Amino acid sequence: NEVLLRKEMSASDLAATIRAIKAQVRVPVTYADVWEFWLSNRELADAVDFVTIHILPYWENVPIPAEQAAAHADEMRREVAAAFPGKEIFIGEIGWPSEGRMRESALPSPVNQARVVAEVLDLARREHFRVNLFEAYDEGWKREIEGTVGGSWGLFSSEQRTLKYPAGVPISVPMAKQVTAAGGA
Repeated sequence: NEVLLRKEMSASDLAATIRAIKAQVRVPVTYADVWEFWLSNRELADAVDFVTIHILPYWENVPIPAEQAAAHADEMRREVAAAFPGKEIFIGEIGWPSEGRMRESALPSPVNQARVVAEVLDLARREHFRVNLFEAYDEGWKREIEGTVGGSWGLFSSEQRTLKYPAGVPISVPMAKQVTAAGGA
């Protein structure tokens, strides 16, 4: 997972490792990384059974606003699919933070998180592709690395283990949080 992103391994070493693992198991084998690393390392496609990409619109070099996140994910998925004809493209990570700092037009909030999740799931259902939401629970330890936003990607809170926005229940961002977020704090 993301060893190319973190520069922990070369693409050729990774391909060799994947092939060695495939020789020992009878289940499909893949590698997961940010979509653009797949496009930069196309030789990996021959080593895997399917391509697993991560699409995190909030973290893009040019951050994508929540209202465009599903369309962006579809565009990136299609671009990767065109680069790897015949390979299934599985979105291994996609999500949106429920709180944290705003990155240009990408605003973390419960409302935006719910919107992105709902729109991506609807898109996956219509277009018939598999997707894994990132992530189940908030992970507080990530706050040390990425600030508040790092620990706020979960669909469930880490402390109470409660769903942040139960299905069918309207959600909103309190006005104080909207003002604080707009002010950049």
